[in-house]
Amino acid sequence: MRGLPSENWSVYAIDWRTRQWMMMDVPYSILLNTSVFAYADQYNIAGATKRIPWFTLANTTDIPPRKIIPIFSIGRCGSTLLGRLFTAANCNVLFELDAFTQLGFAASLFPQDGKPRNGIADLTRELTSHLAEQTSGDDTLVLKMRSQATSLASFFGQHNTDQVIFLVRNLEDWYRSAAKAFPELTESLASQLVAHFEAINRAVDQGLQVQVVSYENILADPFSQMTSILGYSPNENAISEIMSVDAQAGTAVSKANLKNAVMENGGYGVFLEEWLGSVDKLRLERLGLDRELRLLLATNLRQVETSAELSNKT
Repeated sequence: MRGLPSENWSVYAIDWRTRQWMMMDVPYSILLNTSVFAYADQYNIAGATKRIPWFTLANTTDIPPRKIIPIFSIGRCGSTLLGRLFTAANCNVLFELDAFTQLGFAASLFPQDGKPRNGIADLTRELTSHLAEQTSGDDTLVLKMRSQATSLASFFGQHNTDQVIFLVRNLEDWYRSAAKAFPELTESLASQLVAHFEAINRAVDQGLQVQVVSYENILADPFSQMTSILGYSPNENAISEIMSVDAQAGTAVSKANLKNAVMENGGYGVFLEEWLGSVDKLRLERLGLDRELRLLLATNLRQVETSAELSNKT
C-alpha cells in the first residue's frame, strides 16, 4: 500500500539494514519554514516512531507537478539565510531533512557504481514525491540540504526540478567560519571543499543545469539576487526583515555563540596550500563561479608562492 504515512508523521531517517523509512510523529507543518534544523527538532519533539518499507512512502514515484528547488552548498556560506529568504518570497522551505543527508553520503560512496546509484536515485525520487505530496500548497517547495548531501545533486536532474542551487562563499571567510564552528574538522576542510565542488561537477557532467550563487552577492543585494533566482520580485520589506536578524539565532552555530571562538594560528595557510594543490581549477571555472571567487583563488595562489619563495631565501 502506498501513501501509508498520515499528515501527522514525517520522515526522519533511513534504516539501511531493514530497508525501511524511519518516521517520527512530528508533522511537516511544524517543520516547514520555521525549523532551520529539521532533524534536530524532530528528535527533540517526537514522542513516537515507526518504520515503513521502502517504496510505500508516496502514492506514486512520479514527482507531482510542483516546482522543487534543492539548495546544495559548501556549508557555512549562508544557506540557512538563503532558505529564510525563500520563506519571505512565499515558498515552502524544508531545512535539513536527515534522510537526504544519508542519501547524499551514500551517493558519495558510490560515485560511479551503477547499481547502488540506481537504488539511491529510486529512494531520492520516492522521498521527494512524498514531500511534494505531504507539504500543502502549490507553492514552490525548497529543500535546503545539509552540506554533507552535496553528492545527491546529480540525482535531482532526473526529476522535474526546475532549479538546482549551489551556494559558495569567499574562500578565506568560509575557512574561518567553518574552523570556528567545527574546530575538530579543521584538518579535513580542504578535502571536504574539493569533494563538494567535484560532486557538483559530476551533476554538470550529467547535463544538470546548476545555478551557482555566492553569499557575498546575497549580502550585497539580497532583493536583486532573489529576483534573479525566482524570476519575479519578492516583497522587499519581507526580504529586509530576514536580512536584519541572524538566520541561525538561538542555535549552537549562531553568530553570538561563535563570536569568541578561537582558531589555530596558521591554519588558513595550511588549508590554502592543500586546497590549491588538490582542486581542479578548470572544473571550478566550468561551474561558472563568480569572478570574485576566481580572483581570490588567483590572489591566494600568488600569496602562497611568494611566501614559499621568501622561506627559501631565509
